[in-house]
Amino acid sequence: MPGLGYDSPFGFIGPRGLSDDLAQALSADIVRVLGLPDVREHLVRQAMDVIASTPREFAAVIRRDVAHWRQAVKESGANVS
Repeated sequence: MPGLGYDSPFGFIGPRGLSDDLAQALSADIVRVLGLPDVREHLVRQAMDVIASTPREFAAVIRRDVAHWRQAVKESGANVS
């Protein structure tokens, strides 16, 4: 399929109903840890691009990917049963 490609995003997803305050606090801690030189270097050695984003930005990535794959499946004619 022309233009078909995929990045494999990694992120943390909390349970439904997780408070915004707790989500923001967890996000801040995760971003802090991802900024540690040894952590970043380890991930880069694993061929990972480290992008520390906000919960809102990661949710947008998930929505974008769902829309992308929904369209790819539709165009392929595949049937998920």
